[in-house]
Amino acid sequence: ITGNEPLEKLFHSQGFKVHTRKRKPKFIYKIQEKDRETLPKSFHTAFGSVQTAEVGDYLVIPDTSASNSRMKPEIYMMPSDVAGSYKPDGSAPKQAKRTLWA
Repeated sequence: ITGNEPLEKLFHSQGFKVHTRKRKPKFIYKIQEKDRETLPKSFHTAFGSVQTAEVGDYLVIPDTSASNSRMKPEIYMMPSDVAGSYKPDGSAPKQAKRTLWA
């Protein structure tokens, strides 16, 4: 924290640091009615939990294409209010079934 305002000086003196969100693009897919036939009843996440997906839920797969290939592929669910905070990146091909969001 580099500001000269009293609150900034206080935070700096107490060891606070500014953190910004890392840019980690994700593929986000909203489950649709047509997916019901092929959707598994549940799945295991990379975190070791079991999640059950339903129509209207959002599935997320982090984009590992730009990583150093040490990242394991993973899939997990995201609440709709959180998914709504992501905006389309625009770099994904238009014909892609999933959308790349950042």
